[in-house]
Amino acid sequence: MRNGRTPDRYLNVFDMPWHFLHALRDEDATAMAQYLKTLAPVRNDIPPPLR
Repeated sequence: MRNGRTPDRYLNVFDMPWHFLHALRDEDATAMAQYLKTLAPVRNDIPPPLR
């Protein structure tokens, strides 16, 4: 979330505002993750990553 890369190392420039999130503290990132886990899942098609 902080560097704009997915686990398979592709740069994700459209979905995450990583240039704003790179300075996130561990506590803030954990709080965001805990909140997102409380939301209901969304069903939609996800396009393949950019290369």
